[in-house]
This record gives sequence, C-alpha cells and structure tokens, in this order.
Amino acid sequence: MSRSHIQPRLLNKQEAARYIGFSVSVFDRICDARPIALGDGNPRLNRYDIHDLDDWVERNKGAKTTPLDKILAAMN
Repeated sequence: MSRSHIQPRLLNKQEAARYIGFSVSVFDRICDARPIALGDGNPRLNRYDIHDLDDWVERNKGAKTTPLDKILAAMN
C-alpha cells in the first residue's frame, strides 16, 4: 500500500471541518472537539484526532435538536 492511501489520524482545522462536513467558521462554533497542541505552541501545528471527531458526531447524532437547529443557533 502506498503512503498516499493512508488516512491520517490527525487533521488540521480545515481538514477536521471538512471531515465532519462543515465550514471552518461553523466547525469553530459547534464542534467541542479540542485539538492536540503539537510542537512549540504554534497553533498552526494543532491537530484534531479523527477519533475525537467521530465521538463528537456520535454524541450529537441522537440529540433532540436537528443538525440544522444547531447550525442556525451557531450562526446567531
């Protein structure tokens, strides 16, 4: 298997937002998954663990409010 076919476990913010299907601005407002601070404290080195993102989706898919409700609330 070539390296290009390996799914990375850690994602930057743009990749994390895309992974769960939101823009970065909506991701920032509604997703409580916290990044892992890597390196010397430079926020550009922060990464989101796919397992944390998957957990966030699982916690929220059974919520009584719909995803649209959460997006609309986050936009206000």
